Amino acid sequence: MADTAAARTEAWRRDQRRAGLRPVQVWLPADVKSELDALAYHRHQSITACLTDAVRCLAAQQNRQPPLRLESRQLAALKAEIRADTRPDIRAEILTTLAELGIAVLAPAPPDAPEPLTPIGPPPTGQKYCKRGHTYPTAKKECPQCAAARKRRHRHTQAQKRAGTIPTAHVASTT
Repeated sequence: MADTAAARTEAWRRDQRRAGLRPVQVWLPADVKSELDALAYHRHQSITACLTDAVRCLAAQQNRQPPLRLESRQLAALKAEIRADTRPDIRAEILTTLAELGIAVLAPAPPDAPEPLTPIGPPPTGQKYCKRGHTYPTAKKECPQCAAARKRRHRHTQAQKRAGTIPTAHVASTT
């Protein structure tokens, strides 16, 4: 692709869509636009971030119900109940509703292999599944939970190498 202004603009738009953003055209009175620019400048934000904060603030002031938040114990019980349900039509309806609420339900893994968990249903909007069944934003290249675990394992291996507790044959195979 040629390095033209149109190509750069298209690449920028593609990156914005991958980050979960959507284009919106808004017609504002000139004085409101000036206020928006000034507010974004004083808050050290982009206009997008400023508008996002404004919408969320307005929604909170109007006593809009917050998103559903379950304790881990409640979520585990709910998932177990859904898995135990034998009627597939009800199960599919529940899974769709939970996906709309942003709650990922995982299929039960076989007893001999506790991980990875297999996701059931589509991931929530703006999210995707990793190999282990975790949900994470589509804008990220890697699942944050899996990345943290990988880095932890690497640091542990490096510490063992420094301490000399790993046999040299094992050290050669991990590098």
